[in-house]
Amino acid sequence: MSFPGLEQENDELTGKLEETAAALNLANERKATLEEQAARLPGLEQKLADAEQQFATLNTQLTELRESNGVDISRLTTEVGAEREALSLVRGELMHEK
Repeated sequence: MSFPGLEQENDELTGKLEETAAALNLANERKATLEEQAARLPGLEQKLADAEQQFATLNTQLTELRESNGVDISRLTTEVGAEREALSLVRGELMHEK
């Protein structure tokens, strides 16, 4: 005895079950991937925080070096000016001696 309506319904339900199982497998794989990525976030956040701290420290050092270089340049410019003036005086004295 055959029940064509039930067999067709059974085939349809089997097809839907297979589609649902395949979709569930894909969803589980995606979930596993996302969980793996989420597990890496704390380490990456710490690396980012460390990099930001290092950047801030280096930025402060760079600012200090710029200020220091400005002071050094001013001092050296003054010293070079004084040396030029002294050289000019010595030249002038040597010219008078000749």
